Amino acid sequence: MRIEKVCNLIFCYIGDVSLKNGHINDYGFELYEELLKGDVGTLFTGFTTVCDYDMTDIEGMFRIDKDEYIPEYQELTSMAHEYDTNIIMQLVHIGSYTFGEPKTVYAASVVENPVSKVIPVEISKEGIK
Repeated sequence: MRIEKVCNLIFCYIGDVSLKNGHINDYGFELYEELLKGDVGTLFTGFTTVCDYDMTDIEGMFRIDKDEYIPEYQELTSMAHEYDTNIIMQLVHIGSYTFGEPKTVYAASVVENPVSKVIPVEISKEGIK
């Protein structure tokens, strides 16, 4: 975990605060509450992936690709507001950085990822939901 405080903003680079399935674990809630107690104006969460096909080995990355995640993010948001703090979620699309055998992977262009070797399908404006 890496934390920086700049002008009452806290940027959190936090891993291992969610379960393997992307749900926030108890330690994650406790850690964010400790950060919120630090009298900050805005807290940026760690990466939160938005794709159901992300097959990363990054245990600790939040997910929000299904409605089942909404209640815990509402709880996290309420916690931030109790401390009069703004909270901004960093939404990410892992794209071709996925590993394993994913179904169709979409990205802005058809370029093989040098790390994962995944070749994504170029997504069109119409293909974005």
